[in-house]
Amino acid sequence: MTISPRHLLPAALLLLAAPALRAQAATADSLWAAGEYAAARGAYERALHDNPGWVRGLFRLGILAAWDGRLDSALALLRDAREMEPAEPDVRAWEAKVLAWQGRYRDATLRYDSLLAEQPENRDARFGRAQAYAWWGRHAEADREFRALVEADPRDAEALVALAQLRQWQGRPDEASHYAAEALAVAPEDRAAPQSAPAAQYENRGIQP
Repeated sequence: MTISPRHLLPAALLLLAAPALRAQAATADSLWAAGEYAAARGAYERALHDNPGWVRGLFRLGILAAWDGRLDSALALLRDAREMEPAEPDVRAWEAKVLAWQGRYRDATLRYDSLLAEQPENRDARFGRAQAYAWWGRHAEADREFRALVEADPRDAEALVALAQLRQWQGRPDEASHYAAEALAVAPEDRAAPQSAPAAQYENRGIQP
C-alpha cells in the first residue's frame, strides 16, 4: 500500500512540534507548582492553542476558572478533559465539586457516587460528597460521611473543621467549638482550621488554591 505524501505531512509536523509543545507544558506546570496562577493560566492557554487535546492543560484551566468563580467556563473545560480521559478520577472529582458550587447538589452527589463506586477509598471524593450533602441541607448524610473520615484519620483537620461548621449550622455551638478545637490541636498551622475555637465560622476552603 502506497502512502500519499499529503498523509505524512500532519504526522511530520506533529513530530517537529513535539519539543516545543513539551517546553510549553513544562513552563506551564512549573508556574502552577510555584503558585503563580495568573502566569500559569496564560501558559496553559498558549499550550492548548497548539495542542487542544492536552488533558492536563484543560483540567488546570478548569480549576483556575472555578477559583475565579467562572463556574460555567470551568465545567466546560472539565467536561472537555473528561471526554478525552473518561476514567481520570481528579477530573471527575473536580467536575462534581464545581457542580456543588453551582448549587447542583443532586448532580454533584451522583458524580461522586459514581467515582466512589469505583474507588471507595478515594478520600477527596468522599469529603466532596459530604460537603455537597451539607450544602444541600442533608445534614444526617453529611454528618455520617464527615465522621467516617475522622474515624479513618483522627488527624483529618479538614473533616474536623467541616464537622464544626455543620454543628454551627445545626445550632449546636458547643459541639462546633469542640470540633474546632480538635482541628486546631491536630493542625494548628492548617488553613482549614478556624483561628479561634469558639468561632466555628470559617471561610470555605474549597475555593482556595
